[in-house]
Amino acid sequence: VYMVAVPKPEDSEATAVPAASPGIHLTIRPFARINPRGVLLYVVGMPLLLLLGMVLLFRHRRRSVDHGPGPAAETTGGDGMLRSMLRQSGRLARVLSCVVPLAWLAACVDDTGPSAPPVGAISVTTSTTGVGLDPDGYRVIAEGGEGQPIGINETLMLLDVTPRAYSVQLTGVAENCVVQDGATQTILVEADATAELTFAIVCSDEPLPEPPVARLTITDPNAQSVTEDGRLEIVVPPGTFATFTFDAGRSEAGPGSSIEIYEWQSNGVVIDTRERFDFALDEGEYLITLKVTDGAGLSETASATIIVSE
Repeated sequence: VYMVAVPKPEDSEATAVPAASPGIHLTIRPFARINPRGVLLYVVGMPLLLLLGMVLLFRHRRRSVDHGPGPAAETTGGDGMLRSMLRQSGRLARVLSCVVPLAWLAACVDDTGPSAPPVGAISVTTSTTGVGLDPDGYRVIAEGGEGQPIGINETLMLLDVTPRAYSVQLTGVAENCVVQDGATQTILVEADATAELTFAIVCSDEPLPEPPVARLTITDPNAQSVTEDGRLEIVVPPGTFATFTFDAGRSEAGPGSSIEIYEWQSNGVVIDTRERFDFALDEGEYLITLKVTDGAGLSETASATIIVSE
């Protein structure tokens, strides 16, 4: 959903340029209806019918008394039958007064069905500047998803995303353009929220400096290792953790430059800024991302997944 504001022109000959807001993610949740499955008619109607029946029985009994008793055997039998019917009706009324509202509540609860799993959204924005811009645009690929086209200056909404950390990649960048903070970024998606990220692309007719190359190696206590785009699983005793070694020594800077900054993230949270270090992780799934930045201010990222289970 987008909100568009159209300014009022100053005069009849002036023009105004509409302004559009970024994409707004709306979450629609199921609601409990007041009359699920049409039970409200029975909830209200059955007690009323029962009450009407009791009134009719009472009036019939009063009419019999007003007109005088008939033969003794018939009177005794008729009154006994009426009293028995009234007692049974009273018991039934008490039971229905408890059961019918409970059935209505149960129908309301059951009508909603199982709650939908929580989801979030990702807002991806491209900002392209310079000369020789790519007219074909780019493609956005979220981890585990299909690529979607996006313009050179556009916002793309990825909806119904399971809450966790994602590696989002921008592809289709022309050779005369470079993504300043790297063509791959990590973002943490939370339930009922929109995570936003921006790819800044610069294009030029002149040769652009080559970005660095990010490479990582993660080693667990059992000497098992994982590198870029890999997956490492380890089992630990309940209530304990595992200590991993994180190493960015295989990363390379662009020609004539050097790597100035190392930034390690776990599920979108910075955990260290050294080239090599040890870090403990307890039970869970972690998307580890390394971002390296060289002296020219260009960056690139690499990621791997670690799963610690008990």
